[in-house]
Amino acid sequence: MTLESIVETVAGDPYVRALKLLPPDVKDALVRAHAAENGELARQTLGTILRNVEVAEQTDNIICQDTGTPCFFLE
Repeated sequence: MTLESIVETVAGDPYVRALKLLPPDVKDALVRAHAAENGELARQTLGTILRNVEVAEQTDNIICQDTGTPCFFLE
């Protein structure tokens, strides 16, 4: 196994996992925010996010995350 393939696996696997799995506490927070939201546009946006998470879970696909660049701190 080459150093390049080791780095790819060590860095790539957690990255893909982070793109596919939403921690339960984050999902719960989104559900609560959606239920509590009074603004129509904000409620619709939260609903779209929750639907995206649902589809990603059902299809083993990544969750659409266009909110920034993921950053990992490994020790």
